[in-house]
Amino acid sequence: MALVRTQRGAARLAAALALCVGSACGPSGRAGLELSAHFDPAGIVPIGSTGSAALPDVNLEREGGERWLSLQLTAEQFAPAPWPGTFGLERPEVNLLSLRSEGDGAPLLIAPDGTRLSYVEPWFVPTVDGELPDGVAETVAFTAVGPRLLTTRAALESLGPTFELRVPLGRGYRRGERRRVESGAVSGNGFLLWPQEAWRMHLPGGADRQFSCVLALAGLPLAGPQEPLDLELSFDGVEVLRRSLPVTESIEPELVEFSAPLPDGAGTLQLAVRGGPARLAVLAPRVDTQSTARPRTVAVFLADTFRADLLGESLDGGPLLPHLAEFGAGALEFDSARSPSNWTLPATASLFTGLNPVAHGVHEPSHSLPPETITLASQLRALGWRTAAITDGGFVRRAFGLAQGFEVFVEESRFGQLDVGFAHLEALLESPDPRPLFLLFHSYRAHEPYFVDEETRLAHGAQLGLGRDYESLRAAMGGTQVPHVADIPENRIALQELRGLYKGGARDLDRAFGRFLSRLEHHGRRDVVLFTSDHGEGFGDHDGFIGHGMGLWEEQVRVPLLVEAPGLAPARRADPVSLIDVPRSLCELLDLRPHRRWRGRAVFRGAPDGETLRYGLNHAGSAYAVRGAHKWIAEGEDLGERKLFHLRDDPEERAALIRETWPEDPFETLERTRPAWRVPVRPPLDAAPSSAVSQQLAALGYADGG
Repeated sequence: MALVRTQRGAARLAAALALCVGSACGPSGRAGLELSAHFDPAGIVPIGSTGSAALPDVNLEREGGERWLSLQLTAEQFAPAPWPGTFGLERPEVNLLSLRSEGDGAPLLIAPDGTRLSYVEPWFVPTVDGELPDGVAETVAFTAVGPRLLTTRAALESLGPTFELRVPLGRGYRRGERRRVESGAVSGNGFLLWPQEAWRMHLPGGADRQFSCVLALAGLPLAGPQEPLDLELSFDGVEVLRRSLPVTESIEPELVEFSAPLPDGAGTLQLAVRGGPARLAVLAPRVDTQSTARPRTVAVFLADTFRADLLGESLDGGPLLPHLAEFGAGALEFDSARSPSNWTLPATASLFTGLNPVAHGVHEPSHSLPPETITLASQLRALGWRTAAITDGGFVRRAFGLAQGFEVFVEESRFGQLDVGFAHLEALLESPDPRPLFLLFHSYRAHEPYFVDEETRLAHGAQLGLGRDYESLRAAMGGTQVPHVADIPENRIALQELRGLYKGGARDLDRAFGRFLSRLEHHGRRDVVLFTSDHGEGFGDHDGFIGHGMGLWEEQVRVPLLVEAPGLAPARRADPVSLIDVPRSLCELLDLRPHRRWRGRAVFRGAPDGETLRYGLNHAGSAYAVRGAHKWIAEGEDLGERKLFHLRDDPEERAALIRETWPEDPFETLERTRPAWRVPVRPPLDAAPSSAVSQQLAALGYADGG
């Protein structure tokens, strides 16, 4: 194991304990031990019974150092499922099959004679017309969708009248030199502990130090009461901290801050867990020197599907977005910021990696960032920062490679309901971990299907023109692609109502942003705050299209970008910038080392000299380029069909300039100087979203996954 040494580490903690607070091993020079990098499963020992007398057909078993959930089943419990040839059984424990981590063992159905059926991913979920793929009825295997176990008559006959379901309850998996764990919506650096177990680790001598971690606690979906979970942290057998945590019936975890000062000297650290069935993920566990000072925090609020021109909207004589208006008055605001794509996955990947979609390669719904990609989070993590993200799920998930570099990554499926996100936020902000914190908060609140909170509806519904709900409006307009929507009076009225819903949702999100700022201030963490979006939204502005993902017009690619930081003077800038500029710009602002592979520019401390080309690529095979006030849109085979607009004279992109008046075509320049400009740095991986993720994407309007 490679150890990092610091000059001051030996005076306070053994030189083997590595932590840098500030720049990489910078002036502060404190040392600390990242326990997820030193985790040894052999350090987990049983401390009590593993069974449950109240649940005779359920048992938590230990075999070969691993935990398994064992359920006794009978063929009689299975009933015909709604689809021909399939049989199902509904039990809450089956939900655990969707919570398996990479590297966990495979679930099994085992008969007394040793016959075993293997688990397959839920590929025989019914199609829209209720039919199943050929051959499914003869499949000798099983799968699960939510709490329902699904199999076939042939499979049941092979098992006999009684059999056992065994579900692996893993510890996590190795990713590089760290251990990674997944627990439902939460993933991160750490490991899983189960009730009636203790984790032990020997620590070398040290003084003035503390243990800290974030716990992700969730109930196991077993029938019966959810007992509290009792945690005891001890050092050489002496209790340091005891805490009782309530366990809800939800299998989705709640984040809990957990920390305590440690005695001086060498000894054995132990974390013991007792109580009822529960999943406990120990995330970002560390031993650090104690500090009373709050470390600096960089907080990024990513408002999905948020048009830049919302910032200029008014309501009842004031701004539509009062919290953002107040924030913008003290921030650096870019009036000409753009996303390099018109939908979430490639745009967010660009924000994270500092690369255009053509470089990172993730511009199809089936793509995932490869693990060797250097993201902003992974670079800051390497420089000694805490890194955490709370997202609304959808495409911003670990299934698409976007959790890379985050010690704690929460991907909820809350459809714009923000309360869950703020509950997680508190645990992250309360942590006494002395490292600086990089925090991402992502929300789909302004994304379709649009809805408006009751507070906004009562106060501003009349002025916003709120009437019918989202589903009624879309049905009235006949779907997504509505040609000549402005020429049809009924569509024109419905479109106004639809945009009113969108604005109302943006008003709700603004209120959440104000709450986000207040929580940062409350915890003394409002240091650097950045507000932006991944793309905008169309409302019949061009070609009658409503939504995003088709076309690279300004309403879809122009995004807000506002930055508040010490020493950064409030100003409004008109020079074109891109989301790919954010990683390098933040590192420059923090006096940190950017990664050499990032292709963005540092723009926060001043505009670079000259007119630099900014461009983006749509997964449908179109691209745009901006240089100064000129914007090219290229479509067709080999991007051969091109239009040019002058945004200062024609901000709505209505009148394309004739070819004879064009300056040098940037696409011709790219093809000449960089022939491989559309070839990614490395091929993307295939994404493997679960059926639950696919369902959320469909609910967000991505019926085809795009």
